[in-house]
Amino acid sequence: MDSYYSVVFTGKLRNEYSISEVRENLSSMLKFSPEKIDKILSRNTSIVFKKNLNYEVAQEYEKVLADAGLEIILKKDNNENSNPVSGENKSSELKRVESINNNIQVKKEISSETDIIYFKSWIINFFLAIVVAFVASFVVGFVLGIVLALFGVDRGNSQMVMKIIGGAIGVYSSFYFYKWSIKKYILPQTLTM
Repeated sequence: MDSYYSVVFTGKLRNEYSISEVRENLSSMLKFSPEKIDKILSRNTSIVFKKNLNYEVAQEYEKVLADAGLEIILKKDNNENSNPVSGENKSSELKRVESINNNIQVKKEISSETDIIYFKSWIINFFLAIVVAFVASFVVGFVLGIVLALFGVDRGNSQMVMKIIGGAIGVYSSFYFYKWSIKKYILPQTLTM
């Protein structure tokens, strides 16, 4: 006699997920309605999602729901008076769950690729802005220091003027390279997604 299992939500979320992440995952990955999500998450008791599944299908459900952020356990069913999933239904049920699982994996891959693109854009912006701001401030400050010294401006005032101009150059170059890195790395990626 085959063993059958129930897929049970314990009423708790997995530690690494916030309630808002779980809500988003249940909505986007599993296409649950807001009402169904509220019903699931508002209880502090266990909920049986599916019963009478063979172990393979039950494990797939467990993986999909756990990836969404729910703490899931599999419980062996007492098969008296139960109607287990038949072979044909089991196959279609497994395909359905695998399809959901594949969608989850694709979304995770897109998310990690997007994170890499944002990081690359940020790091390039950061280093270019610092290097350009430093070099430009140094050159402008040097030239301005010489000009101010020629006009007899004392050292304290010329340092203050150089700091203000250096800060302005730093802000402008940072903004310029921020726009450039967004156009170069992020905008093309968002248009292809």
